[in-house]
Amino acid sequence: QRLATLGLLETRSGEGTYVREPSTGNLIDPLFKTFRFKPGQILEILEFRLAIEMLSCRLAAQRATAVQIEALGQIMTAMLKAVEANDQERYSLEDMQFHICLAEMSHNSLVSMVIENLSDFYLGHLVELNRQIDLSFNINYHTAIYEAVRRNDGESAAVSMKSMINRSMSEVKKWAFA
Repeated sequence: QRLATLGLLETRSGEGTYVREPSTGNLIDPLFKTFRFKPGQILEILEFRLAIEMLSCRLAAQRATAVQIEALGQIMTAMLKAVEANDQERYSLEDMQFHICLAEMSHNSLVSMVIENLSDFYLGHLVELNRQIDLSFNINYHTAIYEAVRRNDGESAAVSMKSMINRSMSEVKKWAFA
C-alpha cells in the first residue's frame, strides 16, 4: 500500500498489481497533491523559481531556435487575449506553458525535466497568484522576457524574470500579513 501511495505500483482491477515505469513524477506527484498553496508555501515556490527560471531565461535567449521563439510568441498572444478577457484560468494555463516553453528553449535537459515534473505544482501556485493579483500585473514582465529572448539577450531576460518573481513575492507578503 505504501508503494502504491508513492506511485511506484499500479493496481489494475481484475488483473493484479504491477510495478510502474520509474519516473521522478511518480515520486513527486503524491507529495505535492497534499500541498496547500498558502502564502508561506507560495513564497517558497517563488524562491525556487527565482533560481531555476533565471537560468532558464538566460539559456533560452542564447539557445532558442526560430521555431521555438515563434511558439513563445504564440503563447504571449494567448496570454494577452486572456488578460483582455480577464480569463484567469486561461491566463494561468498559458502562463504555465510560457515557463515550460522557456525551459524547453534552454536546451538543458535538467531544467526542462524539473519544470515539466513540477508543472502541476507550478500551475497550482500560478492559479492562486493570478486569483489574488490583477492579470495585467505580470504580463509586462512576460512581454519583456519574450522580447529579450527574441533579441538573444539572456541577461535582460534573466533580469526581467527576477523582477517579476520579486514583485510577485512582494505581493504575496502583502496578503500574507493582511
